[in-house]
Amino acid sequence: MRWFRREMTGILAALGLVIGGQVFAGAQESPPFLLERMQVEGLENVFRVRPDLYSGGQPTEAGFAELAKLGVKTVISVDGAAPELDLARKYGMRYVHLPIGYDSVPVEQQRKLVKARLTFPGPVYIHCHHGKHRGPAAVISLCRATDPTLTAARAADSLKVMGTAARYAGLYASVAAARPPTDEALRKLSAEFPEKVAVSAMAEQMGAIDGAWDRLKAAAKEGAAQGADRRALLASVVELEELVTEAGRLVEGDAPGLKPAFTTATTQIRRERESLEKPNAAISTEDVNQLAARLEQSCNQCHAVHRDRK
Repeated sequence: MRWFRREMTGILAALGLVIGGQVFAGAQESPPFLLERMQVEGLENVFRVRPDLYSGGQPTEAGFAELAKLGVKTVISVDGAAPELDLARKYGMRYVHLPIGYDSVPVEQQRKLVKARLTFPGPVYIHCHHGKHRGPAAVISLCRATDPTLTAARAADSLKVMGTAARYAGLYASVAAARPPTDEALRKLSAEFPEKVAVSAMAEQMGAIDGAWDRLKAAAKEGAAQGADRRALLASVVELEELVTEAGRLVEGDAPGLKPAFTTATTQIRRERESLEKPNAAISTEDVNQLAARLEQSCNQCHAVHRDRK
């Protein structure tokens, strides 16, 4: 049998269907591409992409518990925020941290995704923050890099189904360009993958801002549904203002060209906070919705210029 595997490996290598010494023998032997949407407690935007490969958002503790029920053994984060290592270990999972931006899935990170998938046991769960943009781009890049039969058109359609916004052209381009890495390229990569990599203070701050924005949206949604709660909204806006102000300070060292954008954002958030602080001023459900919409528009405009493009 050994001679048969050696012969088959040589034949398949000639066809470009051997990756890292493991055989991916085309459509009939590649893991089926499923792309099934799932509803899982404690997880956002979950998809079962292959029988042993899932994609979604950052797990809460309830999410880790559900992943354990699915048999997940390895969690790969492509988010810049620090992974929840203690929770993962509590539920018997190993983290791999391979952060990417919103502008692309670099070829080197694509290769590391393949190497990690070959190195660690499955099932595997790949996530970003909300599971809508970077996570899907990473998991579909991985599928393209391990299954040459997955076409660029089907990959792009899959990103759309998973919620990846069209404005992230770099993510779509990376998925379209993804190719199986050579055996030599994979051999050059270390099999040692850190559970947490160091990121810049600015990247950590932006992760904190993401969390604060999530809390503000939740407060706004609750206010719109149950009657506006000025105190809850004010607390969320104050938190966001403090974090964006600190980001404006940090950016002076990392990317001073971004300082005006953060100054503008801080000014707008301060105005919203001052409006909420006015005594006896009525606040309606429509006010809540408009506040959230104004801040989201401001964030999206800044991201479109400074974050989402290569």
